[in-house]
Amino acid sequence: MVVDVPYLTLMIEDGVYAIDIAHVREILDMRPLNRLPNAPHHLLGMIDLRGESLPVADMRAMMGYGPGIDDLNTRFVVVDISGRTIGLRCDKVREVIRIDEGSFARIELDDLMHWSDKATMGTARYNGAPITLIDITKLFGSTAGVTDFAAE
Repeated sequence: MVVDVPYLTLMIEDGVYAIDIAHVREILDMRPLNRLPNAPHHLLGMIDLRGESLPVADMRAMMGYGPGIDDLNTRFVVVDISGRTIGLRCDKVREVIRIDEGSFARIELDDLMHWSDKATMGTARYNGAPITLIDITKLFGSTAGVTDFAAE
């Protein structure tokens, strides 16, 4: 069910996105990243999380945005996806919200605009602003190379 569940809203560039809070384990401030040689562009590297190495994916790269600059708002959202724990680098984390059923709409552009993104569940409005709902399990499953990264 898309509506009536809590979503964590986050920003990537100027866009506002929401992911199901059920996947979110915690939100971390920026911390040192250990870059990995020859890693795909969406895999930023590894961070230390209480003595464990945690892979971090760049949401900007995974969603087709160019590189960004980390600042005081940049966060790592730690999520559980298909039994794996992964960090997601986001430009900003906003708040937890509930989507009103009347504000949700599926995106139906594939025939007209030749676009189909299985990871995008649809759009909603919250406090008058548009939000894109992302299914992160499908985002990771549909991104080249990320399936292997998430399943290891």
